[in-house]
Amino acid sequence: MFYFLQTRPRPLSRLVFFALALGIASPLPAGAQPWSQEQEAVWTTMQELWRYSTDLQLDEWFQRVSEDYRGWTMGDADTRGKESWREQARARFSAPRRVHYLLDPVAIDIYGDLAVTFYHYAAVTRSDDGALSTSRGQWTDLLRREDGDWKLLADAGGETISNPEMLVSTEWVAKRLEEPNLVLLQIE
Repeated sequence: MFYFLQTRPRPLSRLVFFALALGIASPLPAGAQPWSQEQEAVWTTMQELWRYSTDLQLDEWFQRVSEDYRGWTMGDADTRGKESWREQARARFSAPRRVHYLLDPVAIDIYGDLAVTFYHYAAVTRSDDGALSTSRGQWTDLLRREDGDWKLLADAGGETISNPEMLVSTEWVAKRLEEPNLVLLQIE
């Protein structure tokens, strides 16, 4: 199962299909037990963080981040704390602007009031000139339970694959509609 969140309904001025064959059909490895309520709560927090950053709801995003936060992305020379991230967030989240994404959880490990999430993502972004691009990557995020809520404490990861060839024709899609790992996203 993939988790797909579309930022907002859009008029259908044109259709472009974005196909992903991530090769993973389930968020749990074969034979694994279903997630606990705690794991579900952690994953809900991760989904909220992605939705807030995609929709540029930065106040809401920072409410889900611990005051003790420290993290970095691929290519950063140094880590950043919550306040330095707050100064950079609008520019990083809006250029290019993420318009669609998929989150594919690999594992969620919980140790008391700490949770570690491992997941892959695929995203479509739109530049200021309207050009679409795609990327895939992975993250490891550490969350801490604070006053009953899970808050982002640390993260590391980022883009691992950029693949503009992932934009495909309707003919390509028609030939592969029966493939179980195929996910289609519609973009205006």
